[in-house]
Amino acid sequence: MHLTVEAAKQITAAYYSSPIQYSYFVGCSTGGRQALTSAQRFPTDFDGILVDAPIPDYVGENLHTTWEARIMERAAIDVEQLEVLAAAVYDKCDGADGLEDGVIENPPACGFDPATDLPVCEGASAGPDCFTKDQIDALKKVYQGSPLLPRSRGGGGVPGSSLICTCGSNTPASPRREMNRLLPRSSARSLQTT
Repeated sequence: MHLTVEAAKQITAAYYSSPIQYSYFVGCSTGGRQALTSAQRFPTDFDGILVDAPIPDYVGENLHTTWEARIMERAAIDVEQLEVLAAAVYDKCDGADGLEDGVIENPPACGFDPATDLPVCEGASAGPDCFTKDQIDALKKVYQGSPLLPRSRGGGGVPGSSLICTCGSNTPASPRREMNRLLPRSSARSLQTT
């Protein structure tokens, strides 16, 4: 990245016939990791760096994601069930801060438990409005977090966090632990925690 920064500064200076006054870097996720690396290796490249959600342990993150995918492949959640999951999380957690405003103020503290807060299907087949025991067990494992990435380091899903869907005819989904995005309610508005 250092070479790209130097080249960009030269191109900008040539175009505007004067050197740049300030240079900033904003990065999130892998970009956040790049920003931290840049700050350590080339601290004079930028006048300021804003880092959000860096991935300092890329191997650990990949191991965690693989663990989570393995859990969910045994009990995939259909897209139709995501709205039921989101509604159950919001019903349980939205008013915990004393205000029902469509924002879950502190997701880890909401106390959502898939075993008691989700509708259970009769029998072994999932339906659009209920979850099988295997799906509930899988959600509990994902929300508790993998042994590969402890919750103290960002592991463990947050009830209501966004979901990644794999493409396919049935489009199963896997809960993710992205703490900065919440499932939208039926109004389809997207929310963010702070």
